[in-house]
Amino acid sequence: MSIEPIVELTAASTPLSPANPSVERDALYERFREKICVNTALDRTLVSYQGNKNIPFYSWFKYKEGFSEGLVHYILKQFEPGTLLDPFSGAGAALFAARGLGWNTKGIELLPVGIYATRVRLAADRINTQIFKQTVASLLQLNFAEYYDQSYSFRHIAITRGAFPEQEEYQLIGYITYCNQRVSDTEIRSLLLFAAFCILEEISYTRKDGQYLRWDARSGRSQGEVPFNKGRISTFREAITKKLEQIISDLEGNYVQESLFADADASPTVLADPELLQGSCLEVLPHIEQNSIDVVLTSPPYANRYDYTRTYALELLYLGCSDEQIKHLRQEMLSCTVENKDKKDRLESYYKSLGREVEFDTINTAFQEQRAVQEVLSILDKYQAEKKLNNPGIASLVRHYFYEMCFVVYELARILKPGGTVIMVNDNVRYAGEEVPVDLILSDIAESFGLTTKHIWTLNRGKGNSSQQMGNHGRSELRKCIYVWGKESHMAVTRDQLLIEAHQINYRLRSTFFYRKLKEYNVLAFPSIVASITPLAELYNWDQRANWGIGEDAFTYISSHEDLKPIQVFCHPKLLREYPVLLSYYRNIAALSQKSVSYLIGVNVAKYEADQDNKTSLNDKQISLLVRLFNEHMSLILDSSLQSFTEQELQGLLLTSTGAQIDGAWRNAIGEEAEKVVQRLLVKEAVKLGLLSAFIPRNSTGMEPFTAEQLETQLGSIGSYRGIMLNNQTSILFSSEPDISLIGRNGTTVGVIEVKGGTDPAGALERYGAAKKSFEDTLRTAPDAKTILVASCITPEALQRIDQDKTIFKYFNLTQIVKEKQKYSELVEIVFTLLDEIPEAEV
Repeated sequence: MSIEPIVELTAASTPLSPANPSVERDALYERFREKICVNTALDRTLVSYQGNKNIPFYSWFKYKEGFSEGLVHYILKQFEPGTLLDPFSGAGAALFAARGLGWNTKGIELLPVGIYATRVRLAADRINTQIFKQTVASLLQLNFAEYYDQSYSFRHIAITRGAFPEQEEYQLIGYITYCNQRVSDTEIRSLLLFAAFCILEEISYTRKDGQYLRWDARSGRSQGEVPFNKGRISTFREAITKKLEQIISDLEGNYVQESLFADADASPTVLADPELLQGSCLEVLPHIEQNSIDVVLTSPPYANRYDYTRTYALELLYLGCSDEQIKHLRQEMLSCTVENKDKKDRLESYYKSLGREVEFDTINTAFQEQRAVQEVLSILDKYQAEKKLNNPGIASLVRHYFYEMCFVVYELARILKPGGTVIMVNDNVRYAGEEVPVDLILSDIAESFGLTTKHIWTLNRGKGNSSQQMGNHGRSELRKCIYVWGKESHMAVTRDQLLIEAHQINYRLRSTFFYRKLKEYNVLAFPSIVASITPLAELYNWDQRANWGIGEDAFTYISSHEDLKPIQVFCHPKLLREYPVLLSYYRNIAALSQKSVSYLIGVNVAKYEADQDNKTSLNDKQISLLVRLFNEHMSLILDSSLQSFTEQELQGLLLTSTGAQIDGAWRNAIGEEAEKVVQRLLVKEAVKLGLLSAFIPRNSTGMEPFTAEQLETQLGSIGSYRGIMLNNQTSILFSSEPDISLIGRNGTTVGVIEVKGGTDPAGALERYGAAKKSFEDTLRTAPDAKTILVASCITPEALQRIDQDKTIFKYFNLTQIVKEKQKYSELVEIVFTLLDEIPEAEV
């Protein structure tokens, strides 16, 4: 069921008008203008923690980044109970409110603070209230200082040292000690300890202030121009007494949602505990089953520089986190601070490990093609170069935030059931006066992944910019929003089909690419090349082996090996000078990539390895660096496996490293490989029809006559040919724009083929546009030529344009050509009809 607001929605505010050009953002605003509306049922209380301040259970721990139970009720009353996911579950407000309404719930949370709060809340459901009350009564009679044990003391870090008045921290540690040592009931102990966790800010000199902890002047810490005073600081006994009384009151109140009961006499529904998944949603979401979630209700971190690892530093220390663990959590978070580092390489490796390279490319392309993001980034990068940003990390923050949110939104679209809904609470932000319309950008990204934007609800009153921003750029409100995205059933089917097609064509092309590259690298010939010079081993002196990075134990082992000679394992500088072609062999058995060699010693080996004729020589310095690097790595490998290293394992290293190199080259070659697949299909069909006369080399004016014996070799190196000649005086040429040209007997172009092998649906329109441009160029000079588009992963929108495009004579799906004989036959029939082989009447 879709959400239909039951309140009157009024028109939204005026479009963006930043000082700098905002063409793309203005266009995005116009596109979503009708979706943006003020929802008068919403206010700051509902979309923030404020609404939970006085609600039993929710008010125990002040988790300011959460939203209220009331918002969950407002949203979910539009739906029948099902499965709800909050991928940024925090302290569990959405999970418990939805659970109370009869939903099955899942939550993903990275910070131990939220995980701890959620688990203790679950423990409270099982606790014996009377025993807990009795335990508290006894506890409050104690002098906690008497139980102080230093082993339970805080391991303070720089940003928390001196946070508590000394005597109050002593009382706190005494309380913690008593609970751990004297309270045997696990659930009662956990709730008692949670009570202390909840009052850390209250008894400290600190206050959470977005990007950091703000310090009271009484702490002795250095202050800004205006010293901060947080008012009266509660003593530990005052605060813990008040908190424990609050918890008892809520437990005794037997607070239960009205919706749990069918009528006054009905028995309460047994509620399933939320499924809590700890970790980064970037890593957890990809493992959730496709089409399994009915509703996503969440509020991700905002792109506002707020650092939860700093504002919740006291709580993290309470839970035992070290300084290093806190720094690690800071980097694991969704990027929302200026300190977060780029996660692109890590995400690429992760998706690759899951066998989902195609989806990584889809998500990566969606980010690169989001024009409003790129517009904002270009301006922020310019401001950074001009030193107009108050922090040099702001541009990277915005870049990383949207890049990672692309992965989040993609995965939400994937796991959402057809007919499901995503509801997301978020704020727009502004840097250096430049507004970043987070609502519009994320909605556009969501639509690129097959979701539909139903509403962008805004609050009646937006969020003002900071005092510093107001002083520099004037007052301007930012939209505080709730996005509502739906997954339409037909769109879900189309999206899934496109994804399957993308995987099919990706792995088919990948297989041919791997085979071709294995032959191109000539890797299988390396063992025989090395074996051929083994009889000359005595001509190589190893006295300087220590200077060449060869470990003595490793050398001794290989020298006495019955199957291996030093020359097969270690790189000798004289040998590398004489046979540069072996550079690739020694690099691969040392398990080093070309990129890693360049990074470690600054030598670009790719150009030397590509020279199979040994015409390019390495200089002495390069050889010295390479030899030492390879031998150090081989010595380390051997040191870890002395007495067991075999010749077969040496070959295994060679093939494994080569495979990794080929895999690395694959991502940049998918489009080129698609062209080669179609080229080879046409060449094979020409052979089948008895038409192939000769190959036209790319780098000479000669030709290579076709012979059946050479065909496999020629097909394997199809990229080195300009095309083929047919014996009916026509030819097929391979180039770019167009990828393939069909040349008639009189030398004119009778047809062209554009091959677009990209596998990301997000780039379908761009690939169509590139093909159209190429076809228009052809038709200007050859108006009678037939244009053929061969493409994969064509979206319905792109297909609709293709069907209506008069510049395209025929369209083929690349996946179908590779898989289905009928489609393949249809393509080659058209091609060779144009080349006058098959009479037109037979077509």
